[in-house]
Amino acid sequence: MDDLLSVPTNFASVIGFHCNGMACAALLVSHWAVESNAAMWLIASTFDIMKSDPSLGRAEALHRAMLAYIEDSSDARNAYPAYWAPCVVVGEGAPL
Repeated sequence: MDDLLSVPTNFASVIGFHCNGMACAALLVSHWAVESNAAMWLIASTFDIMKSDPSLGRAEALHRAMLAYIEDSSDARNAYPAYWAPCVVVGEGAPL
């Protein structure tokens, strides 16, 4: 079982959560192309949050990563929805 399966198309892509072959319980998908640094930050933060609190669901972990990204004042663009809003969890958003 892979922890992470990525099918990249310039980060407007699909990330599988705990895939077994090609069957995934949930996918992290984007509705439009995401700036690469923002995409990497959101994905890494989502997995870090899931690892630090296994009782959280995938969707809640992504939600918390988005809030942390928005609140990061190191770059004013972080609050702009184009950087964080395209990402959603599709499928089972429950804990692993």
